Amino acid sequence: SFNRIQDIVYFRTSVPGHPMCMDHNKPFKDFKEFQEANKKMSEKERNYSWDNFVMYNEWVAQHLNELHKKNKSPKVELLDVYPMGVLRPDGHRNENDCLHYNLPGPIDWWNHLMYSQLTNSIAAN
Repeated sequence: SFNRIQDIVYFRTSVPGHPMCMDHNKPFKDFKEFQEANKKMSEKERNYSWDNFVMYNEWVAQHLNELHKKNKSPKVELLDVYPMGVLRPDGHRNENDCLHYNLPGPIDWWNHLMYSQLTNSIAAN
């Protein structure tokens, strides 16, 4: 409504929790290890729909681009933290919260990613 199409807006993707996060004291070595751990998800954890986060993130990315093209709205940059976030089962708060992370922790790297993207966006303009 402010007609500020020069603005840059960031949308961060969602990262699922990690089953049995307290059993991990280091990051996964690769995405395959993350997938293997997800096979051990409890029924309670399945109810969180963590396995649908990839689909949710893809839907958002597609629709943000379409919105920008149609409405001449500010460009929305996608801050895709999913690939790095799923590799960090070791950074969660406690065994009762395997979704949210400790601070300092993995989320600090999301800030580094945003800073890098912002620097690149400014340099490109």
